[in-house]
Amino acid sequence: MIDAHAHLNEIQDITGAVQRANEAGITAIIAVGMDLSSNQHTMELARRFPGIVHPAVGYHPWSLVELERVKEITTANTRRFFGI
Repeated sequence: MIDAHAHLNEIQDITGAVQRANEAGITAIIAVGMDLSSNQHTMELARRFPGIVHPAVGYHPWSLVELERVKEITTANTRRFFGI
C-alpha cells in the first residue's frame, strides 16, 4: 500500500512515523511539499529514506513569490521527483 499524499514536513518524529507506516503495511510514501521550505525538506527526507519516501514538489498560491525558486529546484532535480 502507498500513502499517496503526506506532508511529512509537519511531523515532529518523522523516523517514527515512517517506521510505524512501514509496520502498518505502507511500502512507499509520496511526500508533498507546498512551498520552498517544505519542498527542500521533502527532498532531504527522500535522501534519508530512499525507496520509501518519494518527493512530490508543490506550491500553494499563497507562496507565489517563491515560485521561481520552486521551479529551479524542480528543474535541478527532475529525475528525483515522483510527482509535481
